[in-house]
Amino acid sequence: MREIIETEYTYPFGKTEQYRIYLLYNGEIDIYVDNKQVKHKDDEILTRIFIDAINMDSWKHSWHLNVYDFKNKDTRDKIKAILVEKQKKREAELKYLKEVEQLLMTQTK
Repeated sequence: MREIIETEYTYPFGKTEQYRIYLLYNGEIDIYVDNKQVKHKDDEILTRIFIDAINMDSWKHSWHLNVYDFKNKDTRDKIKAILVEKQKKREAELKYLKEVEQLLMTQTK
C-alpha cells in the first residue's frame, strides 16, 4: 500500500459514512466504508469524493460538470483543473493567514 485518504460523507438526512481509501502501488485502490471493504460501489464513492472536493467553496462546480463521467479524459482534466486552481488559492490563503498571524504577534499593548 502507498497512501491512505480518509474522509467522510454525510447524506442529506444526517447519516455519515467514514471512507478510507488505500492507493496501491499497482494503481488500484481499496475502499473501506465504516471499516468494511467494498468493491461494488467504487465509482459511486469516488464520485462523492470528487464532488465534495470541487464544491468546497461557494461555487458548485458539480452543477456544471458531469462528475459521474470522471473516467472520461475531458471530464477528468476539468476536475483536475478545478482541484489545481483550488490548491493554488489555498496556498495563497495560507500564506496570507501566516503573515497576518505574524503581524498580530508583533502587536503589544
